[in-house]
Amino acid sequence: MKIVYQNVIWLLSFAAYTYMSLADDEKPAVDIVAFFHEEDNQAKLAFETAVSNFDIMDSPVEYVPRIEVTSESDSLEHYNTFCNLVKAGKVGSIISPTSPKVAPIIESLCVNLEIPVLQVHWRASPLMNNSMTINFYPDQKLLSQGIGVVVRNLQWRSVVIFYEGTENLIRIQEILKIQNYDASSKSNSVILKQLGPGPDYRSALKQIQNKTEYRIVLDCKTENVLNILHQAKELNLLDKKYSYFITTLDAHTLNFSVLNTEANITTVRIINPENSVFQNIVTRWKMRANVDLDAYSVKTETALMYDAVSTFMNSFRNNYVTTPIETEVLNCNENIKQWKHGLQLATFMKAYDSRNMLSMTAPIEFNSYGKRTNFTLHVIEGNREKVTAVWHPSNGDYLHFLQSAEDRNKEMEERWSNGTVVVASILGPPYLMLAPKHEILQGNARYQGFSMDLIAELARRLKIKFEFEVLASGARGVYNKETKSWNGLILEVLERVS
Repeated sequence: MKIVYQNVIWLLSFAAYTYMSLADDEKPAVDIVAFFHEEDNQAKLAFETAVSNFDIMDSPVEYVPRIEVTSESDSLEHYNTFCNLVKAGKVGSIISPTSPKVAPIIESLCVNLEIPVLQVHWRASPLMNNSMTINFYPDQKLLSQGIGVVVRNLQWRSVVIFYEGTENLIRIQEILKIQNYDASSKSNSVILKQLGPGPDYRSALKQIQNKTEYRIVLDCKTENVLNILHQAKELNLLDKKYSYFITTLDAHTLNFSVLNTEANITTVRIINPENSVFQNIVTRWKMRANVDLDAYSVKTETALMYDAVSTFMNSFRNNYVTTPIETEVLNCNENIKQWKHGLQLATFMKAYDSRNMLSMTAPIEFNSYGKRTNFTLHVIEGNREKVTAVWHPSNGDYLHFLQSAEDRNKEMEERWSNGTVVVASILGPPYLMLAPKHEILQGNARYQGFSMDLIAELARRLKIKFEFEVLASGARGVYNKETKSWNGLILEVLERVS
């Protein structure tokens, strides 16, 4: 028994000694620096949580999250801040600022010193590619292609596009290609309208009030969407005959129910708030900051921030196994010296398999230029939980619907059954005639004829309600070349009154 006690005491002593030795043996610190233009608490939380949740015991270094809050336009401030950071000799990676006025400065410095620079925001394709930049936001050409595929599957033969600026036109270029848009032609199936600076967008919206266009693409900042739609509703541009496609990837953060509209609203996103991994990560954020955070309130760039930091730390650890990596003191004014491990690390990150980590925006893949080439574009109809289709860059022009054609038809029938279909017609025997004693009758009972019998049978089979409206003009429809408009029955159909 004495021997057993001695062994136990020896083991406890050894464990205590080992623990103290490990505690004394401090791990080298590696700074991950993020530039913010304002106190973005959500992105800051994602940034810090990604670092704190990393497996410390499995890490060869101690990752230190550093946040720099800077202006959106002061180039000198960014230059000095960056240079002071790299002089300390601990910088392993930089999260680029979002402002296009200062981001190129930071990215250029990173390229010169060979420090991996991570982007988490939309950027137009640069004129020249570099080896140190990795952008976790979907490549702008592929995202534009995905948006174009969605519009093609909506089967909109004509469309009105409201946009804010030149940057927006880059995102919607594939829609213009689908519709064969020609800026010099007056007979396009696409109508382009710039919204203007806001916050009053009524002057732009009024331009389509008297047009027979009811399919609208809205490409604008997320924070402007609801304001624009509220103003559209004031102008009667948001009733049930209208369909909207909103291109921002953060539409899931908006509450469309406040609009109280029957218009069909289609949105897209690259995150899946219903995913268990996504929800578990958000739960960690809530526990860390003691905040009430809903998964649907997480912005796209916030999720990308988490994935960018996680990818860097996993890549650093995996590289360290074969080649111990040390940060270095660098000088902005001495381009001769570069971080000897930077290029190797950036190259590894581009090839890193995201399936080896918990990701909020999986799947993640990059090409050799650091552009993101793999992601999932979720298509949502109405309710933000209702994903109806998905698209991957590898799908090309194919949109994968999550419902069968039969289920989609049933859903459409249910939607129709909740309202009344208006059937426009003109009197003319034997198709539609006034019934005997029609003066004292109401609704469809006032009419009889082949058309009435046919529509009544169709409505019975489709389980929908209908109501005949007889045009007083009696005109089938004539096109006026001067006004470029129709009248009669054709006008009723074009205006989607019937």
